[in-house]
Amino acid sequence: MNLQALTLSLPDEDATTALAERLDPLLSGQLPGVPTGGRGHFHCDLGAGKTVFVHALITARGDTGRNKSPYSALL
Repeated sequence: MNLQALTLSLPDEDATTALAERLDPLLSGQLPGVPTGGRGHFHCDLGAGKTVFVHALITARGDTGRNKSPYSALL
């Protein structure tokens, strides 16, 4: 699948966390035929939940440590 853009409106932090948890198998290679990894670009307003999403994705991947910036854990 070559997805150029996806626009979502998530009503709250719980919905943002749920999306991250559902995307984890796709990004971690747990689905047959889907390679590990990927890249995403976020374009949204300040306070839209980018950090909440990234933190939830990292937690879903199994990292339970505390990171000053969750973005650094993705690298």
